[in-house]
Amino acid sequence: MTGHAFGFSTAVDQRSNGPVASSDHRRDIDGLRAVAVLAIILFHADLPGFSGGYVGVDIFFVISGYLIGGLLLRDLSGQRFSIAGFYARRARRILPALVVLLAATTAVAALLLLSWDFIFYGQSLRASATFTANLHFWRTTSYFDNNADTKPLLHIWSLAVEEQFYLALPLVMLLAWRFAKGWLTALVATLAVLSLLNAQLLLAGGGTGAFYLPTPRAWEFLAGTLMALPAARALKPGRLAEALAALAVVAILLPVVLYGETTAFPGLAALPPVLGAAIMVHPASSGTRVGRMLGWRPLAVIGLMSYSLYLWHWPIMAFWRYTHRGALGLDGAALSLVLTALLGALSWRFVERPFRQPWFSRPVLVLPVSLVALVPFVAIAMLIVDRAGYPERLPEEVRRLEAARGDVDPRRDECLQKSLAPIPGPMCRFGAEGAPVRIAVIGDSFGAALLPAFDAIAKERGVAGVAALREGCFPLLDVKPLYMACRNMIRDAVDRVAAMKDVDTVVLASRFAAAGESSRFGVMRWTRFITDDATRRPGFEDARRVFRDGLERSLAALAGKRVVIVYGIPEQPANVPVEAALDRMLGRDKPFAVTFDAYRARNAFTDATMTEIGGGAGAVLINLGTVLCPGPDRCRVMEDGHPLYSDDNHLSRTGALSLIPFIDSRMPSGISAAPR
Repeated sequence: MTGHAFGFSTAVDQRSNGPVASSDHRRDIDGLRAVAVLAIILFHADLPGFSGGYVGVDIFFVISGYLIGGLLLRDLSGQRFSIAGFYARRARRILPALVVLLAATTAVAALLLLSWDFIFYGQSLRASATFTANLHFWRTTSYFDNNADTKPLLHIWSLAVEEQFYLALPLVMLLAWRFAKGWLTALVATLAVLSLLNAQLLLAGGGTGAFYLPTPRAWEFLAGTLMALPAARALKPGRLAEALAALAVVAILLPVVLYGETTAFPGLAALPPVLGAAIMVHPASSGTRVGRMLGWRPLAVIGLMSYSLYLWHWPIMAFWRYTHRGALGLDGAALSLVLTALLGALSWRFVERPFRQPWFSRPVLVLPVSLVALVPFVAIAMLIVDRAGYPERLPEEVRRLEAARGDVDPRRDECLQKSLAPIPGPMCRFGAEGAPVRIAVIGDSFGAALLPAFDAIAKERGVAGVAALREGCFPLLDVKPLYMACRNMIRDAVDRVAAMKDVDTVVLASRFAAAGESSRFGVMRWTRFITDDATRRPGFEDARRVFRDGLERSLAALAGKRVVIVYGIPEQPANVPVEAALDRMLGRDKPFAVTFDAYRARNAFTDATMTEIGGGAGAVLINLGTVLCPGPDRCRVMEDGHPLYSDDNHLSRTGALSLIPFIDSRMPSGISAAPR
């Protein structure tokens, strides 16, 4: 989980325009902001004890909702609300430091990034400059987009979410104030509940919508807004406030320590940190013991600088990971933290603070200047994309190696269903044109990567085939994997293929190791437990039972067909074309392919299960690890100077075609145009 958010309402909001007077400036909120930004930065630095540091996003959203809600309430009650004034204040808080960050990041990106990555950078730059970064990353962060940790502007999505929230909140509060003032609290609370339900539903459906979209995140802002409304004044300083503040700090800190990559987040799991932050921003918490601790001056100072610290920390870490094969390590973490502190402090002192002075406060000045400041980045971004990432920046051999990222089946987008595509989806036809359909391939993106090989084999044998392939869907019947729709897709595919009388051979091709090990190995790592109807408590051992039972169900449902199981493609710890190109560009020659021992350890369960269950049921087993990782040192990732992978785990078209003799020699010999 990367690129977590930043609440960019700064301390100036409190002093000049916030819900409290300047004499009552709340250093405890500055301290709470410091806790949030430190949790996020240390989480991104991969330091132990901060596996759930991403909850800092929720804390910041609550703080922003409280400060902006209070600001709007003051302006509305004082009859001085101005849309132009509101957005002018937002612009002078956000844009100066952001503009400097975008300029510096673009310069470094032009020096370091390969062409494809520079194109992606250009797209994200345009989205960042137009505050649509969350929508951009929601659309582009897919199964194949596995280098999120190396995207320098990924973290800007959070600013976009906040700006989109700020487009809606003033309008909602203005209308409620004019036409239903007595229902303002009920309206905000209702919207918060609906947003939380939306988040949970999107989370259950898989995908990244719950993370990036503004509607499932709105409830976190609204929780803070509720604390700024008159109804919240019922809580007064005293013993109850002390007790609630103590509970709040536990609700905030425990997720930082206990949450991790397996936590279903956001959604209901975000309730503890959100409620904890909401309690702490309430004025009654300011004088509590916890509030005074948060007001400790060193924490408050970090809180004042938190926006700049957040802006700089992620690009620094992303560029390090990009040039160090996805790993930060202790050296990278230490250097990143030092540079973050230095650049963050400089940005706060010499960029943020000057632009908060009265000379830059009039909307008639701020808004045009803000527009002019962002337009050049949009233009630069369009040039980067239009010129295909300026490949002429790079040596010819670097460009050739990087080109393997596009060495995929030209029909991949046609034949591989997206994770959120409707079900049932169309089957993709391959093989000899006009020939009878004798083969069916069911699987995920690994199966799609192998489709060029099956296509060539089918043409050689004079037959055709159909493929039912969907991102992240293991061909294990009645199993719930990463994407909830996979269960229905695999059931539909198996039933349709089983009913096809002319199809006599069914190939199950998938990233089986990810299902058996409950994890994804490579650049973008995660842990997910597959489950089924018999699962009571998801976990590692139960997932292995689910794997075996699902495979048995698939084989039983395909009884009467010849089943071929293709497995064992070695997953790599780094993006192969990128690393090969960067090695050439940076003049380094250090092996990066997965070791033979690591490959054998990860695939031990899969190999044993395929032999026991697949072989026991009479299936033909094709273990591609036999040829791709023969040992004894490292698995093969290159052949005659050409990458065998298009990323860190999917075979390139060149890699798939290189396996034709091996696969063809093990396919059933009876596949032909004549029916069996």
